[in-house]
Amino acid sequence: MSNSPQQWLQAFTGGFIATLLFHQGVLGLFWLAGMIPAAPWNMTPVPPLGIPQVLSLAFWGGVWGLPSGG
Repeated sequence: MSNSPQQWLQAFTGGFIATLLFHQGVLGLFWLAGMIPAAPWNMTPVPPLGIPQVLSLAFWGGVWGLPSGG
């Protein structure tokens, strides 16, 4: 059974937003508690495109959202 492009977009968007809110939010709580050394929402550019690390992570979160919702 084929999924519509809208379903694929919703799955990607859900994974993208979940990474920004939940993944990075939990990392923020851990960081505030002193359990991890790295701060969340890291804006350091990553190669090869030089986009902020948090957006790279969110993109891959969107990609991982495709199998679960697509």
